[in-house]
Amino acid sequence: MKRRITAAEFLQAYSNDLIDSREAMDGVGVDSFRDLLNAMVGCGFRLPRGRGREEQVEREVAEALPMLAETLGVPLPRVAPK
Repeated sequence: MKRRITAAEFLQAYSNDLIDSREAMDGVGVDSFRDLLNAMVGCGFRLPRGRGREEQVEREVAEALPMLAETLGVPLPRVAPK
């Protein structure tokens, strides 16, 4: 396995679904998923959409929605209770 050194390498590995969000956050040196999202967007990387990680992806999207709504100045969509 290749040793990652730069923040961009951690972001790319996360984008390619090679590491999870916690490892990416540690490698980039951020404490929140919001900061990880900002780093991903700032460097032009996409969020991973790997198979078998639906729950993690759903959680990450749920964490990102408030930030996106705030940035865009739109209300969050209402979600029906499960």
